[in-house]
Amino acid sequence: MALHSLVKNTLYGRVFGLTFALFISPLPCIAKTASEIAEVARSASVLVEGATEGSGVLVDRRGEEYTVLTAWHVINGNRLGEEIVIKTPDGASHKTSIVNARRIGNVDMAAITFKSSKVYKPVEIGSADKISQGAKIYVAGFPLSTTAVPVRIMRFLPGQVIAYSPAPLPDGYQILYTNRTLPGMSGGAVINSFGLLVGIHGRGETDFKATEQSGVSVKTGTNLALPINLYGTLSRKEDSVLGRSNTSVRAVPSATPMPGGTSSSRFDEYLVAAANTSSLLFRERMTLNDPRIDQSRAREVIRLSTLALQIKPSAKAYELRGAARKAFPMYRITIPLQISVDAVDQEIALQKLNAVDDFSNAIRLDPKNASLYIQRGSAESDRLRSRRDYRTAIRLEPNTVSGYIALLGTYTDKRERKLVIDEMMTRVPSSSDAYVAYGDYIRARSTSANPSLKRENTLQSITAYEKARDLDPNNWEPYWKLASSSSFVTLDGSLYEKYYLNSPEYCSYDKDDCLRYRIGYELMKQGIGSPGKTIDLVNKALPLAPDAPFPMAQLYALRTMAKSRLNDIVGACRDWKLALRYDKMQGSLEDYCK
Repeated sequence: MALHSLVKNTLYGRVFGLTFALFISPLPCIAKTASEIAEVARSASVLVEGATEGSGVLVDRRGEEYTVLTAWHVINGNRLGEEIVIKTPDGASHKTSIVNARRIGNVDMAAITFKSSKVYKPVEIGSADKISQGAKIYVAGFPLSTTAVPVRIMRFLPGQVIAYSPAPLPDGYQILYTNRTLPGMSGGAVINSFGLLVGIHGRGETDFKATEQSGVSVKTGTNLALPINLYGTLSRKEDSVLGRSNTSVRAVPSATPMPGGTSSSRFDEYLVAAANTSSLLFRERMTLNDPRIDQSRAREVIRLSTLALQIKPSAKAYELRGAARKAFPMYRITIPLQISVDAVDQEIALQKLNAVDDFSNAIRLDPKNASLYIQRGSAESDRLRSRRDYRTAIRLEPNTVSGYIALLGTYTDKRERKLVIDEMMTRVPSSSDAYVAYGDYIRARSTSANPSLKRENTLQSITAYEKARDLDPNNWEPYWKLASSSSFVTLDGSLYEKYYLNSPEYCSYDKDDCLRYRIGYELMKQGIGSPGKTIDLVNKALPLAPDAPFPMAQLYALRTMAKSRLNDIVGACRDWKLALRYDKMQGSLEDYCK
């Protein structure tokens, strides 16, 4: 009997043949523990300091040359000759320049090279194509420093994959996940449960969608990443054109789904595309200041979400479609002349009604999600139904204040509003956000009709904001509110000093304004407000605030006015340009750049 037959047909052969097969077959990837993955992230994650501050990850080493991947928007503001600093895990700083950086294709990803004789360990590259819904995923990066944490320390945040679209999308964002990231983590590593790099984090650190009734900011945004496959695919295309060899890139090319793709892949494609478009819609509404683009994007979110829902029910798809439909009332100004106003108003009413239905369907699928009730309540036209939704949100998340702030907006009676505020302060007495809301409530009681309350209410609101700051030094809102209070006090005091102080006869013509400005003048003299104080508070808020039109435009505008009062025209003009970059509705360059 031939040897191979003996091996095949005897118990000896079957047992030892199996053993032999085990040795020659590739071993499957073994999932790592969270602490093991954190160590992988720690050894490969870097700080990136360019035009803005972000994060990055080491992906390649060739001799003494290292390659770092980050988000393109972290460094695209750098000019020729300006340095980019890479801080490696050992604390060393490596200087390079924009010349040694390149954008990957036309997506929001960049590769930066630097040289060092030290040895660092690049992360192993996996494939985003292996990502599945519900899978564990980790994001590593360096949040911006704060007053509480004055140095940038790596954060390692767990979460789950919501969806992955294998099809190319604008800017390359194709992975949707739940990890709650922080400003400064853009460009950081997205790592799977096997410790392999599958993406670069970049967008959606939190979108703020204000409810119409109360102006409360509801954190409903989702995070998006670029799949690492783009690095391999697009880098190879560039290297082929330039005649370079790039054999060290170990990423698997991304597959664009064909019309016959599975329903699961098509669902992910539509859902991620809808989330990506929704992120652009809410982040860039003020920066573009073009309602026609906003409306077009809203319709695209509705279309993509609908396509996803035709494949299977999804709370996230219903939420995205509801948010887009709820945004339609803002686009009334875009009515073409040939379309009647009544027809547009009917569409707006229908969109809002459909938004309520969408949020109701999302709630049916995810009944314990408090933000869904707040969003549905804000879309309701009936205050009683809105209040019922806000009360449900409060019951689901009793330690957060979003529900209380939304509920407050449904009341106009002073006594009822006070009852809501008192309940909030009793239920969440240690919440920084609660004290911010309380300060806003106190400050709102100061009106031109009753300027005598201005001194007392200003002082009380400032005390509330300071308490909010002390409870959570990483909360940007108290600094913003204190900067705003300082700015208003300075404005009123300056007007009194300029027009009324040496001309008391003016007060006989305008008693209310005179009293209000005099109180501002007195508070300014007490050190409650000054340009320098406003600048200091804005400087503390900026690193903590989300990089979105709201609140960045307001913060830069406050600092612009403060610098203008100090006759720092160059600084004021520079800040005003930044404010206009975030919100074109703020004004024009001529306001401060004469």
